[in-house]
Amino acid sequence: MEYRRHGSGGWGWDNDQYDNPPSWAIGTFSGYNNLYDADVEVHISSNGTITVDVLFKDGRRQKQKGGYKNGGATIDGIRFDVLSASNGITLRQSNDHQNKTVYRRVW
Repeated sequence: MEYRRHGSGGWGWDNDQYDNPPSWAIGTFSGYNNLYDADVEVHISSNGTITVDVLFKDGRRQKQKGGYKNGGATIDGIRFDVLSASNGITLRQSNDHQNKTVYRRVW
């Protein structure tokens, strides 16, 4: 994944580097990650860009970005398998299957 620093302090990416995800993976999804004790919202766009909002139980917030490519997602440099689930998706870290979250579609 190629990140570029913007003058505003935000991070950006080149959308042409991502694949169009399958229709079942497009949308906004909400879930809970047990490993990190956090509520997570994931938005996957039709152009393959992914944004993630993480709210930890201790009140910390974290924004993450990534993209869909070759049947999976790379988010902040970490590769995830993207699997279809009942009324949503499952994201499972490719090299650590304990880091797995089932998300339900909210939009």
